Amino acid sequence: MKIIFLLILFLLPFTAAEAASPIDPLKKLTLSVKAEPVRLDAIPIGATRVRLLPLVLRAGCEGDIKLEYLRIKRIGPGRSSDIQGIYLLKSDRRITRTGTISSSGQTVLLGLKGMVVPRCKSVRLDTTIDIRRGTAAGSRFALSVENATDIKSNAEVVTGDFPIRTMNVPTKVVPDTVGAALITFQPVGKVQVIRDETLAKFTIEANGSTHQIIQGILLTNKGSARNDELRNLYLTQRSGRALTPVVKMLSDDQVLLTFSQPYFIRQGQTVGFELHGRAYRSVKTVDFTLEEPSDLHAVPSRRAGRTIGGRMRILRYGTE
Repeated sequence: MKIIFLLILFLLPFTAAEAASPIDPLKKLTLSVKAEPVRLDAIPIGATRVRLLPLVLRAGCEGDIKLEYLRIKRIGPGRSSDIQGIYLLKSDRRITRTGTISSSGQTVLLGLKGMVVPRCKSVRLDTTIDIRRGTAAGSRFALSVENATDIKSNAEVVTGDFPIRTMNVPTKVVPDTVGAALITFQPVGKVQVIRDETLAKFTIEANGSTHQIIQGILLTNKGSARNDELRNLYLTQRSGRALTPVVKMLSDDQVLLTFSQPYFIRQGQTVGFELHGRAYRSVKTVDFTLEEPSDLHAVPSRRAGRTIGGRMRILRYGTE
């Protein structure tokens, strides 16, 4: 009887520890990857934010997967030089630098900083391109992840139906003329400490032959203020009406502001906007701008409700 009792006591700590940790350290970290279909109505010449290869990445239940980079290859007809830039979006936020397709290997490496796919969860990343203004009408574009080694992560096993390619042949580039969203930043005064402040001022003009529907903007601070030193950020019209929900603080020196309702700017109209927030360090500097042209999510429209692709230019303090 004593022997049985001691055996139970010996096994109890092991059983409790085992129950507290559902992850089996002997199992390999796994990641599965698949593409989703592309749904494009039309691609006008000069379009931006063309989501050409939506990828769904799912981590196994063995542990979180930390992504380092993806290697993307251009395949099929069309010239690599017609792709002005290529990058990854998560929801509407750009999470990589904009790269260009190499003329030799027809590939680009898109580095991911701090991107984690939680265990037992899925994350969708959209491989997105901007099309150059000189692209010939009728051009087609497609992308692929050729094999598992093109996805660098801490996963020990990567599965997928490789090569993973653009599903459904996307619509040809059409000879449609679209206007541009022209953004101009203005200087702001000195930022004071621990008070509501105007952190940035800019205008957006619907320049050219179309209206513009503004859906969101990703602003990057090039000044020295970091993340929680600027808080409670939101966008207003110049008149003061709030247009976006409040964002708690910067993330990697950026703030993604999504309009509560898409903002319609009529052809030829110019609208002023302001970024407001609270500053907590008076010795730090604030200098907001767009890091990449596609960080302004502006979609041209012939009329309200019909979008046809997009392009834009950036002006900095009134000079290109």
